[in-house]
Amino acid sequence: MKLNMNKSLLTAALLLPLTALQSAVKSNNLFSDNAVLQQGKPVPVWGTANNGEKVTVTFAGQKAETVAKGGKWKVILPALKASSMPKMLTITGENKVEIKNVLVGEVWVCSGQSNMGFRLKDAANATEAVAAAGDPQLRLLNVPTLAKDVPPAEVAASWSECTSETAARFSAVAYFFGRDLRKALHVPVGLIHSSVGGTGAAEFTGPKGFESCPEMKLLLERYAQTVREFDPAKLAEANKKQAEKYQQDVAQAQADGKPKPRDPGPVFSPMENPHRPGGFYNGMIAPLQPYAIQGVIWYQGEADNVSSKQYQTLFPALIANWRGEWNQGEFPFLFVQIAPFRATLPELREAQLLTWKKTPMTAMAVTTDVGDATRKSQVSRGI
Repeated sequence: MKLNMNKSLLTAALLLPLTALQSAVKSNNLFSDNAVLQQGKPVPVWGTANNGEKVTVTFAGQKAETVAKGGKWKVILPALKASSMPKMLTITGENKVEIKNVLVGEVWVCSGQSNMGFRLKDAANATEAVAAAGDPQLRLLNVPTLAKDVPPAEVAASWSECTSETAARFSAVAYFFGRDLRKALHVPVGLIHSSVGGTGAAEFTGPKGFESCPEMKLLLERYAQTVREFDPAKLAEANKKQAEKYQQDVAQAQADGKPKPRDPGPVFSPMENPHRPGGFYNGMIAPLQPYAIQGVIWYQGEADNVSSKQYQTLFPALIANWRGEWNQGEFPFLFVQIAPFRATLPELREAQLLTWKKTPMTAMAVTTDVGDATRKSQVSRGI
């Protein structure tokens, strides 16, 4: 009996830390040390806690309370004034969470394909730009690449101060935008980078964006049909043949004294294909909502070069979809007309121009007078 009692006590002792961990109030990962909160707008703050747990959020003299339901909680802080003075964001429930070094200023989401993903350390003036990049009032957050059919609760990322080291790995376009915004506005700036090379606009559009127009809804219906008709045996056979062919190509290249060819990698099932409609929206954009932002900058288009007519409908639908899901009104959506290269069709730039003309609160940067128009596109969708 004594032995059984000791076992029970031991089990309880081992489970106690786990129970305490599960009951702890927690903020969403977007609210980490070094975060920037948006000025001049109501600021949603959210996370997880026990059902029925009272949660109190305080920041800069403001206080908001709620009760967790379904393991989740959210409060809305009133509009905040820009502040370069670091403050503590405190969340209290059955425990206390202290988020340090939080500023208030401008927050922008930076998205698109490789044009946006191109890193500062690879820029033409990288040495000078990286060396001059230190600015504790500029904060950076990199969203990991993730395609999902159902949005995760949060992104596996946190904020960091802009230093030469963090800026070097960050989007060059986003960094220069934030740097110049800091110079113009003299307020803290937070940049959320969420882009994937070789992606079309369809991958960054949510379900409601497709459902808003019949032409786009067909994309989802075709994807659903592909899933229904998927045959695992055929996929396995295709991967086997591709692997065998690649080994033959490697052997031939070695015999000819040529470089080893690029490995094409596996053929994906439709459910695993990262470029499926809505995949990157679900994995990389939806989890950011409803974090308060000032607007979006977007640099993308090469992957939609062959479907420019469709892009006339899809791109405005993407913008409307993001604005609707963020529920913060018609925030600015600034985009770059695709840079020139010889494979680009003029219809794609026309589609971007038409989007600017008919979509409120958008602006377009024209780049036909820069770059090398004779180069081949270096972007591939990988499918």
